[in-house]
Amino acid sequence: MASGSNYPHGQNNNQSTGNANNVPDWHMSSPGPSSPQHGQLSSAVSASPGETLLKINATVQKLEREIGNMEDKHNEVCHNLSALTDSLNSYLIEINSKMDKSKREYRSMSQDIHSIKSGIDGLSGLMQRLVEVQEEQLGQLNHLVQHARGPQSTSPGLYSGPGSPGPGQAGPNSMGRYSRN
Repeated sequence: MASGSNYPHGQNNNQSTGNANNVPDWHMSSPGPSSPQHGQLSSAVSASPGETLLKINATVQKLEREIGNMEDKHNEVCHNLSALTDSLNSYLIEINSKMDKSKREYRSMSQDIHSIKSGIDGLSGLMQRLVEVQEEQLGQLNHLVQHARGPQSTSPGLYSGPGSPGPGQAGPNSMGRYSRN
């Protein structure tokens, strides 16, 4: 029995590129719940553009807050490092000042020690010269004593002995000097 179409009786007209009412197949065969494309399409259209924009804005704000926190921490580290550097510089300046003071004191002490040593050397030389002068004077005094004693005297020291001149009289070898008892 013919239906007026080009298809034999009993054949499904929906399998062709058009049906009896001339409706396209893509409209008639939309994906059902069991189709693999359903999940992708539902996820793609589950969020509206406004909701997506809100999520993006929230993510951007979160990143901005994290960047701000990192900048704060970076600034704090830089501040602490600057303070530490200033403290270290002050400490080094103080050490250099103390070292300069110690060097000046050391130079002054060295000069004092050199002056003291020079004074001791000069005093030693003076003492040696005094000893030499005393030895020379002692030698001259002994020579005068020996000359004053004469050849007959056996007693040490100045001329005195038997036959010595009396008070107010010059002895034979006294070179014009008076000897008193």
